[in-house]
Amino acid sequence: MSLVAMATIGFLVGQRSIEARQDAKSDEKTRALVEGQVQISQKALKWIQNSRQIGAPVRASSEEWTTWSRRLLEAQIFLSLGDNEPKTQDVEVYLSQAHGPMVPGRVAFFEGHLDRMRLMEAWYRPMYEKTQMSAFDFTRVEFSRNQAEVWLSRERGRGERKD
Repeated sequence: MSLVAMATIGFLVGQRSIEARQDAKSDEKTRALVEGQVQISQKALKWIQNSRQIGAPVRASSEEWTTWSRRLLEAQIFLSLGDNEPKTQDVEVYLSQAHGPMVPGRVAFFEGHLDRMRLMEAWYRPMYEKTQMSAFDFTRVEFSRNQAEVWLSRERGRGERKD
């Protein structure tokens, strides 16, 4: 092997090592940022829930409640993904690309989202029944709960498929 070939191979190996360290550093930074998203989402959901319990609700529509819950779910999914799994924070992308058996911890994330959507529906139902909320607005609440049920069913169904 010529000196030029050995130098080229050495350069390429060294370059890959640098790239791998940069990727690892980037992955760590991304992970820390997504962990921050979990904390922010949990804080927003806590404000919504606490304010409703004391009768002074923050200005948060059902859509905002759903959005914060979904943000939490998506961050939890991202943080649970292994090195060999495509990284995503999108529920639909995750569910469409996930292979193999279900992961119990991830099922718990979907169950948590469904629990939050059921709580939201339970809080808004009396308003709807007293006509303090329109049927159209309550339909959004019902859809959010239903979507959470669909996602949980799909995640649990992964354990039944043969991939």
